[in-house]
Amino acid sequence: MPPATTEVVGVVVGVVGEGLADIRGFRLRVEGGDILDFDLRALENGSEFPPGHLAEHQATADPVRVWYTVDGADRLAIKVEDVND
Repeated sequence: MPPATTEVVGVVVGVVGEGLADIRGFRLRVEGGDILDFDLRALENGSEFPPGHLAEHQATADPVRVWYTVDGADRLAIKVEDVND
């Protein structure tokens, strides 16, 4: 990923949207227990990791890796992937 991104791994604890086809963001619990909110409007790999797949990760507690940038108060997820990939 570009050098201006930050990488974090955690468990999805919430998704924001109007159904699986309209996921706009998610909440991630990272090591140490902090909860981070992410916006998906800048997601670059939505065809490899459809945003609706985040709901499955929330249900199974399988971790994801997120690369993101910060825009004002927003964390913009650039890339999301399964940790085991």
